[in-house]
Amino acid sequence: MLVNITVENFKSFDKKEELSMISSSKIQENKSHRIKIKQTNLLKNAVIYGANASGKSNLVKSLEFIKTVIMEGLPLESVDDYCRNKDSN
Repeated sequence: MLVNITVENFKSFDKKEELSMISSSKIQENKSHRIKIKQTNLLKNAVIYGANASGKSNLVKSLEFIKTVIMEGLPLESVDDYCRNKDSN
């Protein structure tokens, strides 16, 4: 189960961005949307939305990349997946 993902220097992500499935304590209604594992409340579902060109597709590509690295190892063509917004990358 995915609990937390952090992406940095990948495709359009220059700075560190995080997607967390840990439930906020602000959720008081719809408790069926959460699942409790040990001491942690996790969300069962998440929705990613934003403006055009805000990085939604690149977040999905980062998940695909992580899966590929875990299942098959680091692909050679991954050297081209860095963020090109800055020369220092």
